Amino acid sequence: MNRRQFVKTAAAACIVKSVSPVLAQDGLQMPRMMFHIAGVRFNRIAVIPQPGCYLTLAWEGTGDLTGCAIFASDNQRLGYVPKASLSKLKCFRKPVASLVDVDRYAVPWKRYTVTITEADLHA
Repeated sequence: MNRRQFVKTAAAACIVKSVSPVLAQDGLQMPRMMFHIAGVRFNRIAVIPQPGCYLTLAWEGTGDLTGCAIFASDNQRLGYVPKASLSKLKCFRKPVASLVDVDRYAVPWKRYTVTITEADLHA
C-alpha cells in the first residue's frame, strides 16, 4: 500500500466514523453536531427561548441556494444553520434540534448554541 492509497483509506474511514453512530460503553450513541445559529441579528425575537427546548428545522430555497432555517417552538425564526454545517446536516435521516445554551450578552452570532442529534428510528 502506497502513501496515496493509505490517505484515501484513512479519509474514507474518517467520513464513515463521523456519519455513522459510535458504540459507547453504555450503549449506542447517536451522532451529534453543535453550532451557533447564523443570522440571529436579522430576526427580531419577541420571547427568548430557554435552553433545552426543541427547535424546528425547515429547508428553504432551491438548487444551490438551499438553506435550513431554525424556528423556536412558537414558530419564531431564530436564524439559519451555518453554511459550513449544512453538508453534515444532510447526512442525518431524521434530525432533532435542541437549544443547548443561550447567552444574551454574547455577540449575535454566538448567542444561541444548538445541538443536532439523530431521532430514535426504533421508537
